[in-house]
Amino acid sequence: DTECYVSHIYEAFASLGDPGGEIGEDLPVTFAEGIPCWYSRPGRALLGWIAWTGQDCDQGELVRLVKEGLLQVDEPDQGNVDFVRLAKQIRGLGAGFGRTRFIPRVHRQQTVLRNRLAESDESLPADVEPLTPSARAGLQRDLTDLERVEKLVQSLLDVTPKANATQQEIVSAAIKYLETVVRSVSKIDRFALQKLVEELKDINHWLDRGDEDTSIDIWEWLKVLPSDSRVLGSTPRPGCLHVDSIFRGGHSGRPATFIVGLDDGRFPGSGSQDPLLLDSERKKLSEQLPTASRRREERLQSFARLLARLRGKLVLSFSSYGVTDDREMFPSPILLTLFRLLSGNPESDQEQLLRSLPVAESFAPATGEASLNVAEWWMWRLTEEDQITNLEQLVDEQFPHLREGQLAQRHWLSEEFTAHDGLVPAAGVDLDPTRADAPIMSANRLQTVGECPRAFFFHYGLDLVPPDEIVVDPDQWLDALARGLLLHELFEVFVRELVTEKRFPEMARDRDRLMELLDEQIDRYAERYPPVNEMTFQQERADIELTALTFLREDELFCRENNCRPLYLEASLGMSPGEHGTPLDREEAIPVMLADGQTIHVRGRVDRIDQWGEEELKGYAVWDYKTGSSWGFEKADPFQQGRKVQSFLYVAMVGHVVREEIDATAEVKQFGFFFPGAKAVGERINWRPEELSQGREVLQNLCRLIIDGAFLATNNSGDCTFCDYRPICGDQVAGLTQLKLDNPANDLLEPMRQLRSED
Repeated sequence: DTECYVSHIYEAFASLGDPGGEIGEDLPVTFAEGIPCWYSRPGRALLGWIAWTGQDCDQGELVRLVKEGLLQVDEPDQGNVDFVRLAKQIRGLGAGFGRTRFIPRVHRQQTVLRNRLAESDESLPADVEPLTPSARAGLQRDLTDLERVEKLVQSLLDVTPKANATQQEIVSAAIKYLETVVRSVSKIDRFALQKLVEELKDINHWLDRGDEDTSIDIWEWLKVLPSDSRVLGSTPRPGCLHVDSIFRGGHSGRPATFIVGLDDGRFPGSGSQDPLLLDSERKKLSEQLPTASRRREERLQSFARLLARLRGKLVLSFSSYGVTDDREMFPSPILLTLFRLLSGNPESDQEQLLRSLPVAESFAPATGEASLNVAEWWMWRLTEEDQITNLEQLVDEQFPHLREGQLAQRHWLSEEFTAHDGLVPAAGVDLDPTRADAPIMSANRLQTVGECPRAFFFHYGLDLVPPDEIVVDPDQWLDALARGLLLHELFEVFVRELVTEKRFPEMARDRDRLMELLDEQIDRYAERYPPVNEMTFQQERADIELTALTFLREDELFCRENNCRPLYLEASLGMSPGEHGTPLDREEAIPVMLADGQTIHVRGRVDRIDQWGEEELKGYAVWDYKTGSSWGFEKADPFQQGRKVQSFLYVAMVGHVVREEIDATAEVKQFGFFFPGAKAVGERINWRPEELSQGREVLQNLCRLIIDGAFLATNNSGDCTFCDYRPICGDQVAGLTQLKLDNPANDLLEPMRQLRSED
């Protein structure tokens, strides 16, 4: 079975080479039929180019091609090129897909870096730190990498055929791609490159002879080319195992021969008939037509001729168990025939054959001497009959990382709260929000603690963030984040016009203007995020229009019923002002007192502040837009066990600022979330300040967890559904966390118990 065993043998020998060495370099094995080209860089690069072209120049595919070092960079010494760094630069472009988007994105990023490098320390805003020498060197290195990326991407785009390219143009582009863009380093790379180019030129020659043969799917042909094309075919070489087919091999005169794969599923085959033209029908048409039974006879005769020409020792073997489909496998009838000859008993059956065989070989060798590497030696040692009494001690000494892993697992499964569960007191000192020089807090930071303290530690303590990958979804134009940003920007621009004119929103009067602004927003976002298809784009556009109209209709009703109108938009509290400032803006963080009298400093940007009632009353309502559903927000439970604290924070922040900047008697009358999306249909959930009176206790419990360094994972698996750190924690973390919370000896978890209590 060439497809199976040639690959297995090649990979087995390649794994015995020097770590980090090039695969296929002078291995002690020769292959009569060669090895598939997809083991080479050109073979893998060709498959990547097919995917890149078929997915309209997908950024994710380009990142993979560069990260694996399959494309050459215009550098004299490519051995020093860090392809992982280049892939990271491409990932950060945010190009998504589309051949016209990459180079402008590269130029934009280059401009940003050049401007940052050209800035003097004196011209920087107060909240921007000057560049250190190492940071400046890092930016310069990024700029150099982007120049390499630009050349690499441009060379790839030059050999990417357009959607309406002919078959001949596609093949010509593939040849140019392999010859000018693909990286070739090792011997197998060079031979594979030559072989693939020859095959492409051959088919191009036939395509050039006349009209294109439309029956050929050129892309499908290209996909199978790297696996069908083989290189490094060789005759037997001294000191090497030689691999050949049972139908052509046996001519080397070797003293020892091994035949593998003699299970009943592979040899001599089932002899199944062609369902379109059965054997009986073939015989009626012509005796010369091949039949299933004749093909089976020919295979058996070919095998008999092989046995006749072999000399020396012969070892026959078969797979006795299929590990992929978990089933028992049996020997070929050929083996039973040979067993009858060797045993001298023509009546022997398969059961007697199986009883006569030694124990089957497995991943664990039968002897230590048969181990090909350290891993196999350990497998043998762990499964032999003479078990080691101090096995765990030996493993711990040889593999410290396994010892640490076993210790961590024991702690995870116990009721004790340890460092392996998130107890990091040193981090608590660094992240303490009540220190004089403490990190500035925000609603998102504190709500992350409420959802999962461990996620807070990963994000804000260790700065662990997943790569910003752009995934192309044919059924979606904008993701939730981009869609929310579009609507927030639309609402700000529209409502700002109302604020300027000091008037209420009104559907009959303002509808056309809102739609005009929406069209401008959608055009900008369509340029930034090109739609995958027109139908998806139009569906989402209609949904966004409905959200905008719902916003206007519900805002008009609410403002008139409650005698309120918009006053301040995007007020920046504790941060640099936006493009349009407000009288409430201040860069200094806002102090918020906890229940125990300690103070934290917070910041945030408030979507909207309305004048509540008559102007002389100095009453205000604070609103935050939520463009998704209202799931997870409840009027009766504003804090959701610490997962939602924005309401209390914004009331405290805005109240502090209006009293200082407007009037000492000014006060916030309400805070609310406004849901204009299609799922919530304009729902509002709002609270008076007295309904949020427990907010200080909730904040204190959240801050206490940070101060103590008690970063235990959540005990609610629902918090893990969309968490970036789920691959780290696994799926059973909530149940293990509950063990810790149920143990009263873990006194540092008392704040979390209070947050999670049903009271």
